[in-house]
Amino acid sequence: MEIALALNAFDPEEMAYIAQLGVKQVILGGTGITQKMPWDFASLLNIKYQLASYGLEIAGIENIQEEIWHQVRVGGPQRDQQIEATLEIIRNLGRVGIPMFAYNWVPTVGVWGHWRNGQSGGGRGGAGLKSFDYSLVKDAPLTEDGEISSETIHANHVYFLKAAVPVAEEWNVKLAVHPDDPPAPSLRGIGRTLNSVANYQRILDAVPSPMSGLEFCQGTVIEFPDVGGPRLPEVIRHFGKQGKIFFVHFRNVRGKFPVFEETFQDDGDADQYEVVKAYLEVGFQGPIRPDHTPTIAGDANRRQGMALSVGYLRGLIQAIERRG
Repeated sequence: MEIALALNAFDPEEMAYIAQLGVKQVILGGTGITQKMPWDFASLLNIKYQLASYGLEIAGIENIQEEIWHQVRVGGPQRDQQIEATLEIIRNLGRVGIPMFAYNWVPTVGVWGHWRNGQSGGGRGGAGLKSFDYSLVKDAPLTEDGEISSETIHANHVYFLKAAVPVAEEWNVKLAVHPDDPPAPSLRGIGRTLNSVANYQRILDAVPSPMSGLEFCQGTVIEFPDVGGPRLPEVIRHFGKQGKIFFVHFRNVRGKFPVFEETFQDDGDADQYEVVKAYLEVGFQGPIRPDHTPTIAGDANRRQGMALSVGYLRGLIQAIERRG
């Protein structure tokens, strides 16, 4: 298990900050940087060696621009052309030696509907939390795609995997899918398919491959109606024993769907000591990334909050490893 961070910007200060925290791996994506990323071979090669000058390696990419593959996920008329464009990105990752393509399967809506979104308090000392209440958004207007059923979204996902898995196997690039955050049955007319343990397992079983697995966002899994914080170590063991946890988002949450909020690592429903212990027990070897952090006073770029999460996680790993 290796602590990783998402890269927020291609500038010396950002790369130095990550390296100075003792973090050795970065994820390209999970931040606004994704919208500016070029995915061609030469650009990826240049980025790889730029990061290497700071002692950083790329553990994977996370989410490509929506316009590249929106039709793939909604089953639109340009689906096959967009699949080919996405497969070329996977090939380029393999050519450059970037080992993972992490992605979500929620077209357009993405992470949406949080009534408190990091700036409105709610946490200890007034720290800004992200909070969700399904009753506030369940009747929100449709997206431009209209209504799409969960079964259609699932079928589109399977169609993509049947094309992508052979390419991923050829180029040794892992495909890691994020659960639906928030794990609602639908949002703005778009059905959701990765919102329970059974549904997460369903997509793994649909196109079995050692290169198809999970971007295991433990915060979202806590939010699953059938999980909650206390059950999280059990779910980690369920998927970890299958070797299907490729990448972890490390986060804590209070509550679960339909009402929940993201918290500091030591202030939510999951016992993070038992959580990290479960990852180590199942032999998880991939990147683990603190993803969201509450907004701390005076921390405009959230570096203090992220440093707190990195230190907390490193301390847990060292304590558990030393206890054997």
